[in-house]
Amino acid sequence: IASVSEHQPTAWGSFFFDLHLLVFLIPAGLFFCFKKVTDANTFAIMYGMTSVYFAGVMVRLMLVLAPAACVLSSIAVSQTLKTHFGHLKRRPGTKGSKDLPVQREVSMVLIAG
Repeated sequence: IASVSEHQPTAWGSFFFDLHLLVFLIPAGLFFCFKKVTDANTFAIMYGMTSVYFAGVMVRLMLVLAPAACVLSSIAVSQTLKTHFGHLKRRPGTKGSKDLPVQREVSMVLIAG
């Protein structure tokens, strides 16, 4: 079966070419899923890990990895933005606020791009 080119193991270049920025966001999404374990996060972890494994085994199965990569990357982006928007909502100097001196400015720059 390995004689067919679609059944060959996937090269690293294919991951970068097909997934682009998602390659770097998948581990962050897994981190946030492991940080707060729920049934939905457990499903996302299992779906992502099995998809990465099977995409590495066969080039054709990169099609299985794409939706899992999108789910995990969206979790990473969502949690990161939630954190930074939380810094923008708080008023500096309020009681119980433990903000760093430039925390609001850093959040503004990261959100605005």
